[in-house]
Amino acid sequence: MGKPVKLGACEAIFNMKTNTVLFVVTVRLLFLSNWTYGDVHLSAKIAENADIGQQVVHVLPTSPGAKEEVPCDITDGNIHGRFSVTHVCVVVVARPLDFSIYRRYNLTVNVPGTTETRFVDIQVEDVDGYPPIYNDTCEIASYANFHKVKKDEFLCPSAKEGTWHSRRPNQDRKHPVRTQRYLHLSCYYRRQNGSSRALRATGNCPPGKRGELCEEDCNCLNGASCDRWAGCVCPPGWTGKLCETKCPDGTYGRSCKGECECQNGAFCDPTDGQCNCTEGWYGIHCTRPCLSGRYGWRCRQACDCKNNATCHHVDGSCTCTPPWTGRQCDVIQTEPSLLPLQISIPLSLTLLGVLAALVALYKWRAVTRMKQHEDQEETQVLLELKSMEENLAQSLQPGWLKRWERKAKDLTLGDLIGQGAFSFIREGRLRTANADVTVVAVKSARSKDRLCYRAFYREAAMLVALDENCEEHNPDGHPNIIKLFGVITRSRPRCILLEYAAKGDLLQLLKQQTKNNVACLVGSFLRYAVHISRALKELRRLRIAHGDVAARNVLISGDDVTKLSDFGLAHDVYTTTTYISSGKNDAEELLPLKWMALESLETRQFTCESNTWSFGVLIWEIAAFGEEPGYQNEIRLSCPRLVGILRQGYRLQKPPGCPDRLYDVMKSCWQEDPSARPEPVELEQKLTDCREEIDPLFVVEKESAV
Repeated sequence: MGKPVKLGACEAIFNMKTNTVLFVVTVRLLFLSNWTYGDVHLSAKIAENADIGQQVVHVLPTSPGAKEEVPCDITDGNIHGRFSVTHVCVVVVARPLDFSIYRRYNLTVNVPGTTETRFVDIQVEDVDGYPPIYNDTCEIASYANFHKVKKDEFLCPSAKEGTWHSRRPNQDRKHPVRTQRYLHLSCYYRRQNGSSRALRATGNCPPGKRGELCEEDCNCLNGASCDRWAGCVCPPGWTGKLCETKCPDGTYGRSCKGECECQNGAFCDPTDGQCNCTEGWYGIHCTRPCLSGRYGWRCRQACDCKNNATCHHVDGSCTCTPPWTGRQCDVIQTEPSLLPLQISIPLSLTLLGVLAALVALYKWRAVTRMKQHEDQEETQVLLELKSMEENLAQSLQPGWLKRWERKAKDLTLGDLIGQGAFSFIREGRLRTANADVTVVAVKSARSKDRLCYRAFYREAAMLVALDENCEEHNPDGHPNIIKLFGVITRSRPRCILLEYAAKGDLLQLLKQQTKNNVACLVGSFLRYAVHISRALKELRRLRIAHGDVAARNVLISGDDVTKLSDFGLAHDVYTTTTYISSGKNDAEELLPLKWMALESLETRQFTCESNTWSFGVLIWEIAAFGEEPGYQNEIRLSCPRLVGILRQGYRLQKPPGCPDRLYDVMKSCWQEDPSARPEPVELEQKLTDCREEIDPLFVVEKESAV
């Protein structure tokens, strides 16, 4: 026996040696009433791999040898025309069946010449391994002739050669078609621009092949993919017919359309435009010189200049102040007449130093131990961050932990306002340098395990990076990102001091609403989504992935401004129906499954594009008033199950009362190709337009006012 034809979702692999497809059909018929009088109810079961023309049930009672024609007609329940009746009133299979699309058909059959109505209940049985879902127009490619299916689309049989028949009023066009052995084709060809010659298949060729008949080799380089019609599709950072050329200097990305913004001789990565700074510079675009006392690559070298000398941020060379000289500015430049004085003064100072050394020795050792502890702590944090996120570690300057350290004595703790498996959140009062008292939210680590340690420092480091790299150098930070007031790491428990949001989180506010006027309420809450789109715009500028953009992580201040929060410890507050353990790199981390982008579910990697996917789910939460997202009526989903659902094209359904235009914005965030998702600035404009359409009293807010 030759190899069978293998069928996919509207796709076939043709084998010229055989056209045989084996179907196993099981039909069981059960009569539920007699045939004499009244309505008749029939039921039957049939396997989903039944042949076209396979008998399902006799609508009328038959006797041996009866051949009288009875023109019965199916009047209702025949979805997509899957069944038909013969001239002797027998229900047969007319089009391929699929258990995963419709499992039961309730047909109503009219029998001429009688007052009876026949009701036929047909149950489709699942066959293990049978082909996946078919759409409304797809057929199994196993016939001897070509058939027109819909408009300009035609069925492809598994034959060596054939002719397309396109029947329209007053015309009959025939187009020659040829297939090759094992050629990957869609089950449809499409006629182009009404031409009888310009024919192209809508499917894909085998790997590395292109052309109408898949007869050409792509020979793509550098990881490029081969498209049947376009040829080589280059990955970011490459161009050329075969993707053999790197992007020219100053450009990056797909098709080299991005313009690099790196300065001071920094190297621009041709794939994503990330700047690799030269010695003495740091920052997203390498625009900032090393801080005082630091120099070299990534500002990791400590200057050794002495006596108030100036250290050059590139090579660490010392510029001495008189009368000092030498490489480290530790030698006094003198004249010969002053030599005796120069000898006596150091000797006297040496004697005094010996006397003072005993007193200072104890203090010196204490300070040294403290400094070593701080350096070890910061080094350990940077190593942890580098293993998680290289971009975040590079954005932090040496000494960042010390700069943001606050004294425990300046903090007064208040009531507990929240807690999770790994953290407590209390209200607190912080005394600042000018003696003012500020109300803060104090997030403290609950335990000393590694997961809690990483989450604590990741959130602190990300907020420091956002503050120190703020484009406008606003002392209060970005208006739509929670403000950091400092950290406490020299005492236990470790604490992060955050801006206090008087109105709580967005999720709880949504759940408290009464759905009297859904459209008006949604329009009112869209202002919060606009605020978060501005926060995402800032994260994209700094190339920082949040990883958990959701309504539960959006806080509302006393003046009704939303703030994106929870950059590290948010995951510990929720149950395993919302978060799963990743188990990656020997470190457990809880992940928000139903808010994660498809590529993040598969790779556990978060990007600015995955932020956009999560933002689409946040908009859905607003439209659903805080309901938990679910796919196919399933709330608790495993990661493989969710990946399978998303790969089939399923997305969250439109919430009741949600405007179509707003749902279109959500779907644009859930596109499978990350590069096709809208930018935050585009989302801000679309949401503003939606709000203006929904809320007649809407007044556009200026970005500077929020």
